Amino acid sequence: MYDVVALLAILLLVACSGEGTAVTHSGDVDSSDSSSIGEGNGSSDKYLGKSSAKDNAESSSSISLWDWNSPKEELFNPDVEYGTLTDSRDGKTYRTVTFMFNDTSMTWMAENLNYSDSVQTPHLKGQTSCLEEDPDCRVAGRNYTWIAAMDTTDEYCGEEKYCGMTQDDHQGVCPDGWHLPSYREWEFLERFDTKSLLSTEAFDEDCKVGNNETGFSILRVAGSCRAVFWSASEYYEARGWPYVVIWHGTAVMFDYRQRWERVGFRKNEKYPVRCVKNGEIRPYKNSWHWGLSKETFFNPDVEYGTLVDARDGQEYKTVVIGEGDDAQEWMAENLNYAVDSSKCYMDVPHYCDKVGRYYTYNQAMDSTIRWCSDSECGNYFRGEYQGICPEGWHIPSESEWDVLRQNMLGNPDVRYIGVVFPDEFKTEWKTSLYWEFDTIPNLNSTGFSVFPAGYWTTEDAYNEFVSFGYSAVFWMTDMSTWSARSMQIGSKIRVDYREKTDFMSVRCIKNRAQAVETD
Repeated sequence: MYDVVALLAILLLVACSGEGTAVTHSGDVDSSDSSSIGEGNGSSDKYLGKSSAKDNAESSSSISLWDWNSPKEELFNPDVEYGTLTDSRDGKTYRTVTFMFNDTSMTWMAENLNYSDSVQTPHLKGQTSCLEEDPDCRVAGRNYTWIAAMDTTDEYCGEEKYCGMTQDDHQGVCPDGWHLPSYREWEFLERFDTKSLLSTEAFDEDCKVGNNETGFSILRVAGSCRAVFWSASEYYEARGWPYVVIWHGTAVMFDYRQRWERVGFRKNEKYPVRCVKNGEIRPYKNSWHWGLSKETFFNPDVEYGTLVDARDGQEYKTVVIGEGDDAQEWMAENLNYAVDSSKCYMDVPHYCDKVGRYYTYNQAMDSTIRWCSDSECGNYFRGEYQGICPEGWHIPSESEWDVLRQNMLGNPDVRYIGVVFPDEFKTEWKTSLYWEFDTIPNLNSTGFSVFPAGYWTTEDAYNEFVSFGYSAVFWMTDMSTWSARSMQIGSKIRVDYREKTDFMSVRCIKNRAQAVETD
């Protein structure tokens, strides 16, 4: 008897599990958190706010299941004024819907893409599929691997590889004039009640249907009554210790609870695509791409100084932070002084001109000492140790980063390690550009202008650039036998230990012997 019960429990668990494998859910998005802001479709606020238990109970009663032979038009809201998109590649037409929120407008496809011409678009070959119930993709559209959705190849962007193609208006598989949405663009829809985005039709008797008041008409047909859509963003998973970073495609999942969240799925799994129209007013105006000038990193309201490196003539912006005896003058951008075997991002030389160069600990310290204990050479890098910095400047110590933190936070009793700083504090350090998963605008009010350049890691033979768009990591002078300390600025601001063979950024600080002028 007990064996039968156990078997039934296992079968039930398998039946309820979804397709694909999701990785760690970091910073999940829940529509219930967006309860009372903005306008729905520019006409009323009825789409906004969290769904009540009563609404959910009503939506799950008296469900009639969708007949796959029915016209697709029955999925749409007849009270919504739709636009029309015609794909010039194959002549297919799609309904579109425009969302308005304050000064932001975005026009989305109101149905899933169904483009499959692998002659015009060779990257699609063998990378798409239709649902079994919808063999010509007439209703639910086509499912794509992340590689196909991005219109790229396994060689550069395949499973577990970092692609780094994310930028504004990445067309991918979308029609001309449209693009694959970034996660930030999906996140814009958090402002609208999830029920208003979901179709009124049920594809499973356990589904809670939506009211589709926005006309967005999401079909939840994946396993466990889910809808999953690819974005143009990437998602990393840290495995094991030492950490190995594995890259996935970022997807948005609407589940049976009428909630949605960000998940990472393997890039060879297949999910639908919704496209967004180019040229709209962006919900976030801070996405970075390599065509932008480095000047966009800086705060135009901050008075910067200038440092000229006499060794190669390069100029750097500098900024004074703090007052009186605690004032410090820092480089407001990353060092880009070339030494043998230092790195540029993705080994592209002109990228160094934008985000600086990456150095091992030895290179940053301008030292041949590779391994030694703190007792053996702990005093070697003490004081204002110049390292690779220009004359009159030096590699900062942990205590100098501490002073910077105190100058920004105004609390000398709080140290980095184990501390989660408020979002308002973290935004003071960062450029307004390209922090992939930050959910509030970065102010860069101090002018310190930290850009999320990531780093190059040697851990577990994983010789790759990682965390670009997510974090910035800077060497300190402090060290131990096998590792050295670094300042990591990302979702948290903390001191971390890194292998001395890793390649990371360098910010130099002006020697105290040279007076720092403050008002």
